[in-house]
Order: sequence, then C-alpha cells, then structure tokens
Amino acid sequence: MILCVMAMYAYNNFAQSDSVDYSLEGLAQACAYYDEISSFHDGRSKVKKDGKWGFINKKGELVIPCKDYWSIGEFSEGLASVQWIEEIEGNGSKNSGYIDINGNMVIELNTKYDQIGDFHEGLASISDYEKSGFINKKGQIVISCKYNSANNFSDGLAAVNLSSKMFDESHNYAYIDTKGNVVISLKNYGEINDFHNGLARVSKEQGYGYIDKSGREVIPCTYLDADDFSEGLALVESMMDEGPCNYYINNHGNKVLKFTDDLSPKRKEGFHEGLTIVKVKQYDGYSYVNKSFNYVFYYFEEARSFSEGLALVKKDGKWGFIDKRGKSTFDY
Repeated sequence: MILCVMAMYAYNNFAQSDSVDYSLEGLAQACAYYDEISSFHDGRSKVKKDGKWGFINKKGELVIPCKDYWSIGEFSEGLASVQWIEEIEGNGSKNSGYIDINGNMVIELNTKYDQIGDFHEGLASISDYEKSGFINKKGQIVISCKYNSANNFSDGLAAVNLSSKMFDESHNYAYIDTKGNVVISLKNYGEINDFHNGLARVSKEQGYGYIDKSGREVIPCTYLDADDFSEGLALVESMMDEGPCNYYINNHGNKVLKFTDDLSPKRKEGFHEGLTIVKVKQYDGYSYVNKSFNYVFYYFEEARSFSEGLALVKKDGKWGFIDKRGKSTFDY
C-alpha cells in the first residue's frame, strides 16, 4: 500500500521513553562557540575552532582538545582517524593514526598512507598512494594493498576494484569478506556500492538496481537514480507519464512510500532512527517525517539525519541540535 498521508505528529507523542543523556543548554553554548560542529558518533561530535579540530561530548564539553590535524574522521567503533604533518629538519611528513574517545593515540601507523578510513566490522581501509587494503585495530595489515579502490566493510562484505591499472574502465569489481576472499565477482556493472540490509546498490547503462549477497540482481536496474537501503527502505527515482517520480521501496522492490507534489526528497539521507528528511516546496525548508510520511518537526533551512538521538539543523543562519522531543538548542 502506498502511503501519502501528511498529518501533523505531536512532539510529545514521540520517543517519550528515550533517556536523556545530553544537555541542550551545554550544546547551545558549544554551537555558539565553535566555527564548525558535526553529528554525534560514539558520543562525540567533531568541532573546529580557529582551524583546529577536537571533539565535544553530549553536554557540550570539550573532551578532546583541538589540534592542528591535517585531516580527522568521525568516531566509529570507538576510534577516529587522524592525520597530521610533522616537520623534520624543514621537511613536512604526513603521519597517520587513530585516537580513542578520550583522545589517546592507540594506533600509530609507521607506514606512510595517503588515506586511512573509518573502522567498520573491525577493519579500516588504507591507501598507500597506489593501492588499497585493510588494517585491524592493532594497526596490522590483514588484507594487503592490492586493490585500485576499497570501500568500508558493511554486512560482512566490502566492495573492491580488482582492475590492474589505476584508471582501468573495465569495471572489474568484487566483494570480499573479512579474510580477503572474493565472495562475489561482478564485471557487468558500472558502479557497485556497500551492502545495507542485505542488498547493495549497483548500476548498469539502463539504470540503478540492487543485488543480494549471492550476486543476483534481485531488484532490476531500471531506476533513474537510487540510494542505499536504510532501515528496510530505499529511495528511488523512476520515469512516469507525468515525469520523474520519487518514492521508497522495500527489499522486494515494492513501492511503499510515494512523495506528494509538495515534497521532494533529500537524497543520500535515508531513514535513521525512524525519520528521514524531506524538503517542503511551499516553505522552501526541510522537515522530518516518519515512515507514514507524517510530519514530526519542521521547518529548517538545512537538516542532517538523526544520530544518537540528536540531529543537526540550521535555523536563522545558525546551526544547532534538535532532539526527538522537538526541543532544540535554539531554545537557549
């Protein structure tokens, strides 16, 4: 059944049982102080002040001091990637490692890497300027750098490019397991992506679709555009008689949520903690809706997905947080 209902959803009916482990007043002060702020992961939000990066907790307290990192990732599985430039006798050298949620350096990588990724399912992707592989939480290379590119592990598999040349257009893709074994080989697709909810988004000349973990195309590549599955649903776009149409499908490819004329989707967001973001054309603003497409919170100039009970939103030119009760840092 396609649901197009756009009824109001009272704040006080949503997530009343959620425990509050944050301080909106403290976060309001943090939002006013820092130049940049991010969503929460592992109880930490990345912040920037005067060109330096650090992390705050959910009370707005700086728990990892701001430092002059060359690059810094979000926390994932208790670790965050950091890279910094070390000056030795007038020469700059890029160094890489991972810090824990208290800011302690727990993995320092002696080998110079161009890029290091976030940890997912105990492994993180790394690149040695030419090829990509994976390390474990001891900093040991467990899958050697032999791929042209490598995605994060998700649902037990990682998408890799097996092509021998850096800019080879043969699209020799595969999915490997955490031991480095090729589980699925794919050569007829122009793009492959991570598995989510047991399905991976892929593309052919005729459009986007989804494969399962056997490599079988279970939802045909017929969509003009498509996002990854999230909480059992995926946003897709098809051409109808009236023009392009956006709607959500389930893992059988059935339409379950169709957008009305006054709404447009925010792509690459999906459902998180039961909510997704839509743009309301009449107000040229963003709102959150639940899986019945009922409004929950509205309207914001910009919005990010919920993560750990909080979402970043922009109002009157300023960024802040909103919780699932409808309360926000803008109240302070």
